Order: sequence, then structure tokens, then C-alpha cells
Amino acid sequence: MIDVTRMVTLSNVPRMYRDLRRVCGDIPIILCGNKIDMDNKEVHARHLVRFLRQQNLEYIEISALCNYNFENPFLSFIKSLDAGSLQILSEDSDVCFDQLSDFLPSDVEREEELENALVLP
Repeated sequence: MIDVTRMVTLSNVPRMYRDLRRVCGDIPIILCGNKIDMDNKEVHARHLVRFLRQQNLEYIEISALCNYNFENPFLSFIKSLDAGSLQILSEDSDVCFDQLSDFLPSDVEREEELENALVLP
């Protein structure tokens, strides 16, 4: 995650990416730009394009303060899991692949939650 109001956080991304790959191997990685609700943005998606393309990474802008897009990195991660990964998960935790969908909110539930969040002060 980077802070889009501080350009210095962008310079840490290649090192963090390299460290993650070295320690964790080929895991799904999604880079998030936080604080997109702020007016003093220093980092924009165009600053990341080359790195994102080179590493085949997804970039999602979020706002933890406003809860904007906060669920998208998690949803994207779940979508990136292939059947083999889910089979390993089910073997390790006795969770059946078909049962995983029971834990995920439906599109209607997500929309309702978003609408409710937008009316909060």
C-alpha cells in the first residue's frame, strides 16, 4: 500500500515487491493507493504504469477514511485464486470450494452496504 499524498512512498514499492517475492514466492499481489480522497495527491496511476506492467500487478485506489473501494482488493484477490489454490485451502481447512461462496456477500448485499455507507456522516 502506498500513500498517494506522499511521493516518497512510491520509491519503496520496488523494494517491497522484491522482498515479498523473495520471502513469499509467487503469491497474488495487489498494490493499493490509499488516501485518494485527499486534495494534496502527489502520486497518480501514471507514475506507476511502467512498474505495474513490468510486474503484471493490479493497482486499486482506495480511501480507508471514506471506505471507498476498500473491499475491491479483497474481491480481486479472491477472483485471482484458481481452483487449485482453493482445493489446497479446502484440504487444509475442510472448507469445500462450493461452500466458499456462502461466505461472500451477493452483489445486491454489496450494493446495499455501499448505499448505507454513503449516507453515514
